Amino acid sequence: MGKMYLDKHEKISKVPTLEELNEELKKYGVILDSNIIKYLKSLVDLEISALRKDILTKEEREMLGEITLYRKVTTYNIYHRAIELIEKQKENYNISVVSNENEYEGIIVSGITPQEDTFSLFDYHYSISEPYISLYEYIEDRDQREKEMVSILDELEYLYDEHNPYYKRGLFKGTRSKWGIEHQKRISELEREYYRLDTRGTMPREEKYKSEIKNYFAELFEKEYDICPKKDYIDTSKSTYNFNRRSHIIKELKCEYPTLTLKKEIKYY
Repeated sequence: MGKMYLDKHEKISKVPTLEELNEELKKYGVILDSNIIKYLKSLVDLEISALRKDILTKEEREMLGEITLYRKVTTYNIYHRAIELIEKQKENYNISVVSNENEYEGIIVSGITPQEDTFSLFDYHYSISEPYISLYEYIEDRDQREKEMVSILDELEYLYDEHNPYYKRGLFKGTRSKWGIEHQKRISELEREYYRLDTRGTMPREEKYKSEIKNYFAELFEKEYDICPKKDYIDTSKSTYNFNRRSHIIKELKCEYPTLTLKKEIKYY
């Protein structure tokens, strides 16, 4: 049977085979409750998503999250349901897929524009200490843009009034100069970003192409995996320029599961 419990950050080095999982299910049948074994078998048979939260209680999911077999089963379920879904999309969308077939420990799906530029659609990384799935959305939203512009102006106002704290401390001139250079650099970056947002028109054709495909794939995988409800997402967004404030044009959300983290990036144009 092998080790029953995994260490918290122990890695699953490969996607197990169907035969390996069925053999382990037989061995665990004498240890785990019959309903749990039935549930695990339905995951192996790809009948339901391993990310559904309405089948087991939170306590049952957390208990199973410590068991080696469950980690293996969820890896198998997520990987193969994703591959099946992706294969169905290849006829309609120009996408590239990197997976186990390319000797990669996970899945990376990228869209390809008519200009041959690539952009992220879906990632699944299982062979790391903290496995995760990434989904991506891209939305044209003037309101979010204006919120970001107001936030930048607030920060610029603060920076314009900020004085060099090293100026009267008798420190080396280099320390004062370094602060001044970095301070001005930050102001210049924010001014450029404000100008870029202020002069931005409607979404160009290539960006609309990316937006449509990103949003389609995000919705596709959310439905496929019965992914967690919006209320369970935690907003971890941070500004590029000031990590003490939240960005309005790039949202980073996450939802925790016993065996992985679901990440979702929402970018606003």
